[in-house]
Amino acid sequence: MIHFPLHKTGSVRTRHLLLLCSVCTGLMTQSLSAQQSQKKEITATSCFLRTYEEADVPALERGLISGIMFNEGDLVEGATVMTVLDDAEARLRVAMAKVDIDIARKKIEESFALQIAKAKVTETQEMIEKSRTEQKIAEQTSNSDVAVRLAEKSLATAQADMNRALAARAQFAGSVSDAELSRLTYLRDRSQLDIESAKETKAIALLQIGVEQSAVATAEAVLQRLKFEESQASTNQAVERIEYERLRLQLELAETQLHRRKIVAPFTGMVVEQYHHRGEWLEPGEPIFRIVRLDRLVVEGYANSDQIHHSMRGTKVKVVPISGKSAINVEGTLTFVSPEIDPVNQQVQIRAIVDNSDGHLRSGQAVDMTILVP
Repeated sequence: MIHFPLHKTGSVRTRHLLLLCSVCTGLMTQSLSAQQSQKKEITATSCFLRTYEEADVPALERGLISGIMFNEGDLVEGATVMTVLDDAEARLRVAMAKVDIDIARKKIEESFALQIAKAKVTETQEMIEKSRTEQKIAEQTSNSDVAVRLAEKSLATAQADMNRALAARAQFAGSVSDAELSRLTYLRDRSQLDIESAKETKAIALLQIGVEQSAVATAEAVLQRLKFEESQASTNQAVERIEYERLRLQLELAETQLHRRKIVAPFTGMVVEQYHHRGEWLEPGEPIFRIVRLDRLVVEGYANSDQIHHSMRGTKVKVVPISGKSAINVEGTLTFVSPEIDPVNQQVQIRAIVDNSDGHLRSGQAVDMTILVP
């Protein structure tokens, strides 16, 4: 009867001990979780926002402002024309350059000087070959006595026929008619003339050799001159093509100068300052507007050097404005960790880029930045 109560009391104490252990375990788990959570976040100090990108938009050419499309406070898209300088003179230069290049193109397309020079060279070369061939023919004719010997042989035959006819007629009257005798006399006389003609042909051939030699020498001199003309024509054609290329570049330059009289926004942003107005004169490089990019901002701050390192670039950050009615929570990316440590407070400067597409944040605003260490 006494043992039963003792067993019941021990059981209650055991349950109390187990409950106490469970509570302690829970507290330790929460403490560890809190410590781990703290280890995964680094808080930066003295953080503020500044512009990610801004620019003074300058004039690229000198001239009078003829049109301004934006004013202070206006939003402008990148590559949008903001200001126009008077371009009347620039347009005339483009038109003149186009006329010059059209003339140069026409000269190239309708230039036949080189083709004509080549044709003359070819024609002269053919004339030289022809004269040399005729010279060889004349030399062959002057050196050959075949025609003379043939004519002499014909004369001997005709004279023999004539002698036989005369002898027959002397023996037998009427055996050879007068007509036959006249024919034989004609053949003999023609053979004599053939001899003289063959000799004269040889003499003419000798003269022809000299004529053809002179013709070849003259044609070769002409050929040399024509080759120089062909070379000159080829050079002129190359110069015309170079001149065309120069005029093409001059046209491109004139068009570029005309295009540069339209001043465009370098990026999307807001016009925050306007330095000049319509009707004022600008020099190259003189600013007209100051434009600020709004869709991105840079967060600058400081962190303990023993908590952050350059290798943590690219880590996500969380940015929250210090003051403000609405709760704004913006994420960004750590982009810079200074390699230099401040010897006074042992901190390093850090920078991050945050998205501001909704426009809730502004440059100069104080913020809290937390680095979310993975």
